Amino acid sequence: MRGENMSEGNRPEGTPHGLRSTPARELPIPAFLEPAR
Repeated sequence: MRGENMSEGNRPEGTPHGLRSTPARELPIPAFLEPAR
């Protein structure tokens, strides 16, 4: 998973695994949060 190194290096608030460390602001808006999409 290329997100591991990216999250660990750029996101201090991320988890050590870097799996779910990516903040919502970097993730696409989920359908359940934005039904309009």
